[in-house]
Amino acid sequence: MLIDELTYLSGSLVDDQINCAASLSTEPSPDFILHCHPFYEIYYYEEGDVTYRVEGQEFRFDSPCVLLIAPNTFHGVLVNNQSPYRRASVHFMSSLLEPDSRRLLTGAFRGANICYSLPPEHQLKHFIQDLLAVSKLPAEIRSIAIRSRLTALLCEIYALHSGASVPQTAQSPQISRILDYLNHHLADTLTLDQLSQRFYVSKNHLNVLFREATGTTVMQYLRLKRLAVAQKAIYSGQALNEAAQNAGFGSYSNFFRAYKQSYGCSPSLSLNDLSRPVSVVKARRTDMPLPSAEQRQEQERTLGLSLSPRSEADR
Repeated sequence: MLIDELTYLSGSLVDDQINCAASLSTEPSPDFILHCHPFYEIYYYEEGDVTYRVEGQEFRFDSPCVLLIAPNTFHGVLVNNQSPYRRASVHFMSSLLEPDSRRLLTGAFRGANICYSLPPEHQLKHFIQDLLAVSKLPAEIRSIAIRSRLTALLCEIYALHSGASVPQTAQSPQISRILDYLNHHLADTLTLDQLSQRFYVSKNHLNVLFREATGTTVMQYLRLKRLAVAQKAIYSGQALNEAAQNAGFGSYSNFFRAYKQSYGCSPSLSLNDLSRPVSVVKARRTDMPLPSAEQRQEQERTLGLSLSPRSEADR
């Protein structure tokens, strides 16, 4: 295929440590589809009327761009209408990269700017298409091709890191402070009372602000973030009890209920199913979209998470 012949990305690639797909949809979504997961994600936007949220930041796109999602980052998309929505995503584990270049190639994911507009002449989509095309190669060479083509894609993103324009985002300074505090204290005991006192805002208003920025409540956000942290630790070989404690669940029973309600299986069964220490395919199947209102009420009644009995202010 000549480089000028590529109009839209197409295809998919599925492997234990990488999941790459190009997608087209025309159905609007009633609300943000929010989740977090323990691996890196490259989101490539081609066209469509969508709004994307990443940890309270909001992005609107009107031209091709790339969005970088670090592990355990709360994010999601709202499809605003029936316009064709074309995008591609690359989910991968950093273990695919050479140890001496791993931190350098994933550095852009940790920066303040994670969204880059692409000029018409930019060829990033061709690097993604090259990665998608690995699925058509002979099996004996796919592993080598995955690593080399992912590295090439990340090198191209690294080049963008200091030179591309950044779309306007919207996030209140107060929400930024709250999110920063939560993400640095996931392992601590946190309640709405503590947070409202610390940030000088009522519990009701705190949840209103938080839902407007992230699409969910404070405690639901904490639960999903803690599950993602625990899941990554378990997949990396950490003992179940230790992972539960380090992620801030307080007790293994709280963690067990949260895990089973979100993933549909126990943590031990999930661990026993893995053929490798980390599997993107497994993690993708157990991704964490927000539950329905009924599911959320049932979860928050049983999870613990340092919550007192539910009141109107806790919703």
